[in-house]
Formats: sequence, C-alpha cells, structure tokens
Amino acid sequence: MGEIYFLQGNLTKALENQEIYSQMFTQLIQRDAQNTYYSQRLAFSYAKLGETYIAKGNLNKALELFENAQAVFTNLYAIKPDDLEITKYLAISYEKIGSVYASKGNLNKALVSFEKYKDFTEKLVKLAPNNIDFGSGLAFAYQKLGSV
Repeated sequence: MGEIYFLQGNLTKALENQEIYSQMFTQLIQRDAQNTYYSQRLAFSYAKLGETYIAKGNLNKALELFENAQAVFTNLYAIKPDDLEITKYLAISYEKIGSVYASKGNLNKALVSFEKYKDFTEKLVKLAPNNIDFGSGLAFAYQKLGSV
C-alpha cells in the first residue's frame, strides 16, 4: 500500500506503510537471521523509504536509508557474490547514494559511489553479457560518472 500512496502523492501515508513493512521484516530477521529473502526485503524497504524521503526533500534521511540498504546488500553479496539480483541491487544502492551526495553538492563522495556503481554493473555485464538491462545500466553508470 505504501507504493500506492507514494504514487498518489500522499507521502505521509506512504511513509507510515513503508515503515510498518520495514518493521515487520526487521522482526522476521530477528527470528531467522539466516533468511536472505527477509534481508533482501528489508533492504528494499530501506530503499523505498529513502525514495519517499527524497520526495519530501529530506536528503539526509534518504541518505541514511540508502546506506542501510547498501549495508544489507553488501552482507548478502558477501554470501552470494555471483547472484545477479543481489549484485544488481547492490549496484543500484551505490547509484542512489551517489545521487544523493551529488544533490547535496558533495561531488567527491558522489564520484566514489558512482565508481562502485560502475564496478558492480561491469561485473553484471560480465556475468550476463546478453542482458540488455545490465548493458543499459553500465551506460547509465558512465553517464553518472560524467555528470560529476
């Protein structure tokens, strides 16, 4: 429901629902810490919350949430380094962090994040060279690097 509220522009309701979703997966992880599905869902919830805070104009809170998502994806990547989905979302987390830093005017940190985004996207292209989305993502990574 949080996504529907977000699309409707009701950011307060979107945040309420997204926070409940995040809390539920936090509780599930406390019961089953080895469940990578729960961890992935938690990371997605952080990213959605971050996007909502960007829409509300709160870049600091968005950055905190994107960094939380990135930390979860980094842990998952350590467990499954060749998992395409985990690698893709880890790359995206770096892109989101870099975009927030760029918006805040911290171009050095943006550049570091965009470099990591490029590196993980390059890995995706090597793992799945025929995947058009990964190739497009790599082009986007170079565009991001050129913008800072």
